[in-house]
Amino acid sequence: MLSASQLKGLRALVVDDIREMRSRLRDTLAEAQIKDIVLASDAQSAVEAIRVAPFNLILSDYDLGPGTDGQQLLEYVRQERLMPPGGLFFVISADSTIDRVASAAEMLPDGYLVKPVATDQLLSRIEEALARHVALRPMYEAVHAGRFAEGLEHCQRLEKAGPRHRVELLRHASMCQVALARWDDALQTYRRALKVRSSMTWASLGIARCLLAMGDTEAARLRLHTILKERRYHAGAYELLLELLERTGDVSGALKVATTAAEHIPSALRSRRQAEIAYLAGELDTADTALSKVVRQTANAITRDSRNSALLAQVSLERGDPQRAMKLIAKELADQPGDARTQALAAAIDVQAWTALGRTADAEAAAKRLAGALGVEAEPRTRLLVAKAALTAGMTEQGLAVLDAAVAAAEHLSSAENASTRALANKVLVDAGMPERAAALSVDRSEEAAKEAEAAVRKLRAGGFDEAVSMVNAALPKAREHTGVLTAAVEIYLMTMRVKGVRPDLLAQVQSALVRLRERGTADPERLKMMDAYLHKLESAGRAPAAETSGVAS
Repeated sequence: MLSASQLKGLRALVVDDIREMRSRLRDTLAEAQIKDIVLASDAQSAVEAIRVAPFNLILSDYDLGPGTDGQQLLEYVRQERLMPPGGLFFVISADSTIDRVASAAEMLPDGYLVKPVATDQLLSRIEEALARHVALRPMYEAVHAGRFAEGLEHCQRLEKAGPRHRVELLRHASMCQVALARWDDALQTYRRALKVRSSMTWASLGIARCLLAMGDTEAARLRLHTILKERRYHAGAYELLLELLERTGDVSGALKVATTAAEHIPSALRSRRQAEIAYLAGELDTADTALSKVVRQTANAITRDSRNSALLAQVSLERGDPQRAMKLIAKELADQPGDARTQALAAAIDVQAWTALGRTADAEAAAKRLAGALGVEAEPRTRLLVAKAALTAGMTEQGLAVLDAAVAAAEHLSSAENASTRALANKVLVDAGMPERAAALSVDRSEEAAKEAEAAVRKLRAGGFDEAVSMVNAALPKAREHTGVLTAAVEIYLMTMRVKGVRPDLLAQVQSALVRLRERGTADPERLKMMDAYLHKLESAGRAPAAETSGVAS
């Protein structure tokens, strides 16, 4: 149990659109000696209160009426870093919806509470979460500040101290390893978590994320389909599957998945993703319907974004309705007159609309505004809409420079953002009549590497040992963690050393590759045993007899 002073020192926010519920939760917190309590009736007023001063504890109902719901509020305050390290956020929901809410969550709260909330249950959950955050404070502070290497050290040190909080430590250790691109380590951490509790979907999803990052697209796909078969409302699995499909260029498959996700887990976020992919696929009616829904849903929400209206305007342009396009973006500009990003988007839409209407003078005036907005500070996909307009207006060099800058900036974002940005950049280039440049941009390096490794194995079997080594060496840097590429490299190196003698450089590469394959556990176990056995012969004898190696590269 926490002391009265620890509870008394909390600053709490209660968010509920029903006055009686707000009052009841306030009274419950007051019984626990929590004195600093602020009440809010919707997400907007909650964010305003949070910006005045941070809260250690937030209790939010899931259903907050029109606009932003409790889960979206959680995601917003986490993304905007409006909560202090160790701050607690609980989502309260009706018993009939809590399973679906929990499954759909992109970001997990510190707990879900079912209505009606019993006083003892609420206080017990708060005390339990607070005790965990007190014990793990150094780790939370490091992760919150983006010091992932330090956060990982704290996780490892605290886990060695005992099994308490093991799951939470494993979850944050894997987060740090992913942030540090230590995919092999993250994969092992996720597997350790599943050994503790096999039902933790976040760990299974993490394995799929690692496999995708390491180039094992098919293994990642199979795992994601398994997750969605068991939990069809899991938003994170849908999002990662969309990333996989976008990275491999399967836009039609991505649209089917995005549509299913929007149907199973309706929200502005998923309708936006559906619209983006429909736009990429040329399904403009679907994109229009989904974006219109997003604009309506977010009109009075904290998640309102001028990019939604701008993309809807772009869709309208491509459907042959420039007047509607200008009307949509003009409303955004009127509501946010001082926002540089909205001004850039408005110029981008206007130059295309006036050009479509044959209004040369107006198009030239809009082009001047666009030229002044080419350097706008914005996320990559906004820059790509600006680049598209510049290319339309004949500002080819400037448009390509903006596009290249957007693609380069996306390299520093999440892998999902990067995949979406590259897919949109591909469409912009295709629409501008630059298919060769688009093709170069959209190449999936891991798939390319896998094909090159297969060709290297065929060369090996034809007796071209040195050529096979050169070919697989060229493939490896493109997908260093791809199971198929690694396996092919091991077989080529082993067979080459069987025929031409042991080489220390190849021996070291085989040893390293086999370690990675064993750690990941995605290669065929029997094949691994055979390669391990043959490596042992090479290490102990210097050269293995040819008659004993006929199955290595089969």
